[in-house]
Amino acid sequence: MRTLRNSLSWKRSILFLFLLSFMLSFAAAQERTVTGKVTSEEGPLPGVNILIQGTMQGTVSDADGNYSLLIPGPDAVLVFSSVGYATQSIVVGNQTTIDVVLAPELKSLDEIVVIGYGTQKKKELTSAISNVKADEFNKGNVNSPAQLIQGKVAGLSISKPGGNPNADYTIRLRGLSTIGANTQPLVVIDGVVGGSLDNVDPNDIETIDVLKDGSAAAIYGTRGSSGVIMVTTKQGRKGTAQIDYNGYVTVETVAKFPDVMNADEWRALSQETGLGTDFGANTDWFKETTRAAPTQVHNISMSGGNDLTTYRASFNVRDGMVRELL
Repeated sequence: MRTLRNSLSWKRSILFLFLLSFMLSFAAAQERTVTGKVTSEEGPLPGVNILIQGTMQGTVSDADGNYSLLIPGPDAVLVFSSVGYATQSIVVGNQTTIDVVLAPELKSLDEIVVIGYGTQKKKELTSAISNVKADEFNKGNVNSPAQLIQGKVAGLSISKPGGNPNADYTIRLRGLSTIGANTQPLVVIDGVVGGSLDNVDPNDIETIDVLKDGSAAAIYGTRGSSGVIMVTTKQGRKGTAQIDYNGYVTVETVAKFPDVMNADEWRALSQETGLGTDFGANTDWFKETTRAAPTQVHNISMSGGNDLTTYRASFNVRDGMVRELL
């Protein structure tokens, strides 16, 4: 019996050693080194992070974009990532050489905020910046881009002092108690500093960003001391040509005339008091100096593009602006 047991124990040891050597050789066969080069449209990309998905094992591409990494098996997934480029994930499989071309990562305005000298995510902003998109603009008879954000931004005052309906809007961002209170905010249109809001049709505006504090407007120096209003116009997009039309017709009238005396009542009062001079006329000057003011606005635009370029052209007609004399 003792000889039989010793024989079985010896056979088990041989079987264990055989299985162990097989597993080690199998694991060694699965592990291998993968090499390759990471590039972009502009050439080699240095400093790209290459990680094995689900692990902390990885490497970084060198100055020429080359890399070398030991992978555990064919099921490993390599993740290539770099700031400013879209992340790519590639299954290794039976490959020993993997070359990757990273594409630039495009940012959209619904995720970021333009701040004059770059872009930032909204949750990372520490300065006072307000972003108003096209779907948030004021609707109706809008003749000036200033009317689009009237009442939309805290601390931004947009008004038209006086009784002249054709006067320009007065914009105040820092209040009237600051030095140089008569200075309006700096206007930047598609990156062009010192523009005028009157040069842009409201229908052509995509977004309006308002930089309210010093840290946000610092890039513009003293010109931005009263704040900055950044206008981004609509741009063409790749795809089939698209034609858009916007139009409306409005009529403005005086809602209520002041209750004053007519000519006969004034003459009776003049005779009683002995004041005033009667020239014999019966003209109602309030009604003579005002009228109904019809306005029609038409905006038509065409946009499109391909992989190489995009375009957008617009044509605007505004007729019969308010010309009431109040």
